Amino acid sequence: MTSDQFLMLVILLLPGLSLSLIVMAAFAKGG
Repeated sequence: MTSDQFLMLVILLLPGLSLSLIVMAAFAKGG
């Protein structure tokens, strides 16, 4: 895997990661 592919993977995964963190935080506050 080249650094370019790794960078693309990170860029693709980051939004999902941050979204799941926000959802978990919301559930923690609500629950």
